[in-house]
Amino acid sequence: MRPRTACSSRRSGGGTGPAWKFATGLSADELKAKDEQLRAGGFQPMDVAAWLDPESEPRPVEPGASLVGSAAGWIVANAPGMQFLAVWEVAPSGKPVNRFYAGVPSAGHSAAIDLLKIAEFGALTVQTVAVPSEGTRYSGVWGTASRWNMSWGRTAVNYQAGNSGKPTVDMAVVRDAAGQPEYAAVWHGFTTVEVDQPTGLTTADHLRRAKDLTAAGWRLVTLGVAGPDLAASVWHRPLVPDEAVEALAIRQAHAAASLLKLEQADPVWPLLKHSPDPRVRSYLIHRLGPIGANAEAVIERLEHEKDVAIRRALLLSLGEFGEKELSRDARKAFLLKLPEIYRNASDPGLHAASEWLLRQWKQEGWLKQVNAEWAKDNEQREGSIRAALAPGAVPASPQWYVNGQGQTLVVIPGPVEFMMGSSNRDLDRYDNEEQHKRRIGRTFAIAAKTVTLEQYRQYDKAYTLLPVYTGAPDLPVVGISWFQAAAYCNWLSESEGIDEAQWCYEIRGGATKLKDKYLSLTGYRLPTEAEMEYATRAGASTRRFYGERETLLPKYAWYSKNSQYRLWPVGILKPNDLGLFDVQGNVHTWCQESYRAYPTVAGVADDQEDTLAILNAKSRVLRGSSFDSQPPTVRSSYRTFSVPTLRLDDFGFRPARTLTP
Repeated sequence: MRPRTACSSRRSGGGTGPAWKFATGLSADELKAKDEQLRAGGFQPMDVAAWLDPESEPRPVEPGASLVGSAAGWIVANAPGMQFLAVWEVAPSGKPVNRFYAGVPSAGHSAAIDLLKIAEFGALTVQTVAVPSEGTRYSGVWGTASRWNMSWGRTAVNYQAGNSGKPTVDMAVVRDAAGQPEYAAVWHGFTTVEVDQPTGLTTADHLRRAKDLTAAGWRLVTLGVAGPDLAASVWHRPLVPDEAVEALAIRQAHAAASLLKLEQADPVWPLLKHSPDPRVRSYLIHRLGPIGANAEAVIERLEHEKDVAIRRALLLSLGEFGEKELSRDARKAFLLKLPEIYRNASDPGLHAASEWLLRQWKQEGWLKQVNAEWAKDNEQREGSIRAALAPGAVPASPQWYVNGQGQTLVVIPGPVEFMMGSSNRDLDRYDNEEQHKRRIGRTFAIAAKTVTLEQYRQYDKAYTLLPVYTGAPDLPVVGISWFQAAAYCNWLSESEGIDEAQWCYEIRGGATKLKDKYLSLTGYRLPTEAEMEYATRAGASTRRFYGERETLLPKYAWYSKNSQYRLWPVGILKPNDLGLFDVQGNVHTWCQESYRAYPTVAGVADDQEDTLAILNAKSRVLRGSSFDSQPPTVRSSYRTFSVPTLRLDDFGFRPARTLTP
C-alpha cells in the first residue's frame, strides 16, 4: 500500500502571499541537501514528515548515523527505508533560523532535544512514524520559540491532560509495539485560543466530529491518522476577551428591549432561546421591564410562542415589570391564565418559571394548596413519566412530578454528556475543577428545591436548631450531616412505598454504607456530583447557569452580598432552565460520593459508583455554595468537601433517585 498524506491548509492574506517550497520522496541525504540549497535563497523549514518506503526493508539506524549541523539541525543520514516530505517558507527576517529534526530514533531522541533546548530552540511541529522492531522515530521543525515545548510517548489520557491547559499546536499519533496509541505533541504558553483535541476515533467518527467542530466555529490546526481505526486532531477557536463578549451581550439586550418598546418585536423573540452561552438572553429577561417595554406584547407572545425555552424567558421577564409597566388590570387578567401553565406544563423549567411568577404575584397560598393535592395523587404522574421512558418510546425530554411529601422532582432522561468542571479561562477556578467530558448513563430525578425545615420534621420531629435557622417552615433545613441526609433518603423511600431492596443505604446501628450498584437502585439518595453539576448548569457552559458575571447573581442566588448573612426560604429567586431553585447559594448541598480528584481518562468519563464504605474521616463532596459564600465560589463548577459527620449552619441537601421504565 502506497503512503498517503494528510494535512491542513490555510489561505494567505492579500496578494500572492508568502512564497512556499515543497518537496516529497526525499531520502535523508536529499533532504539535507535540499535544505542547504533553499537556505541559501532565504527559505527556512516549516514542517516535515517521514514515512517508510513500502518497497524497502527498514533497518535500524546504525550507531553514529545522526548528523548535527548548525544550520540543518538533526537529520538522520543513514535511515534505510525512510523517506521525507518537507515544506519551506521565506524566512520573515530574510535570515533562515528554523532547523529540521528528521527521522530521529527513540534512542537518541531525548539527547537531541536537550541540545536544541540548550541552543534556546523550541519545537514548532512534530511527526512520528513507527518502525518495526525499532520503535518510534520523530521528525519536526524547531525554531527560536522559547515558550514552545514538546512531549512524546504519551497515552491518550496523558496527552489529553498533560499540557497544563496550554494550547496544543501540533500532534502526531502512531501505534506502539503493543498496538496501543502513542501520542506526541507540541504546545505553547500563550492563551489566545481555546483548544479541542478529539482522540482515539475511527476516521469515520472523526469526520463526523470535524463537521460538528467546523459548524461551531473551530479551525483545524493539525491532523494525525494511524490507520482507518485511529484518528486524532487539534482544533483552535480564538479567545475573545470576556469583557468584550459581556459588553456585546449587554448592548444586544438593551437594543432588543428598545426595539420591543418601539413595537418592533420580531427580532427580539429569537434572542430568548436558550443556548450554552445564555448571556444575551439573561440580560434581556431583566431589561424588558425596567426599560418600559410593552408588557402586553410579552403576554401576547407567550400565548402563541411554541419554543418552550422562549416561553420560560417570557414568564421570568414578566416578574421584572412593576405596576407602572404592567397595570393591575392586565396582571389580574393574566393571573386567570398563569395557573393553567403551572398545572399543565410538562417542561420542568416552564413549570418552575410559572411557579416563581405566581409567588412574585402573591399566590403562595394557592401554590401550597395545589401541591398538597398533587402529593395525594403522585403515583399517576410518576407512572406516566415511567411510560415515556420505556424502550421504543419517543426520546423523552425533561419532566417533573410531585412525590407524596409534596416535593417536586425534576426528571432528566439519560444518557447525557456534558463538559464538567471549569475552563482555563475562568480566573476563579481551582485546581480541583479540571474540565473534562462526563457521561451520566441513566435517567435520574433530582429535587427542584432543597429539603425544607417542614419536610425534614416529618422525618425527625425532634430536630431543632437556633431560632435564626428555624424561623419559617420553608427555610432549607441546615446543620445536617451527610449521615443524617442519607437516613432521610431511606425514610423518604419507605414513605413513598419503594421496596426496601431498592433503598440505596444500608443503615444498621451506627454504621452506614452504600448498597452494591446503588446507582441502579430506584430508592432516594443524594445526587452524585456529576448529577448536581449537570442539573445546575441546565445546558449552559458559562460559569453560572445564567451567564458569566456577578451582575445578575442576586436574581438567582443568595450569597454574601445579598443574603444579609442568613438563610432565605426556598424558591424565592429565579429558577434555572431545568426548573431547579437555589442550585447556587443559600445552602451547600451534600453529594453522594467521597471527595477526590476528577478521573483522568481519554474521551468521556462515566459517572460511576463510589466505594461502598463510608468513613468518618473521609471527606465527601458539597456543591452549590451558600448564603455566606463570596462571589468567586458561587459558580456551577465550584466544589468543596467536608467529613460526613460535620453539621454546619449552611449545610443542606436535596434528594435524588435513579428512574427506570
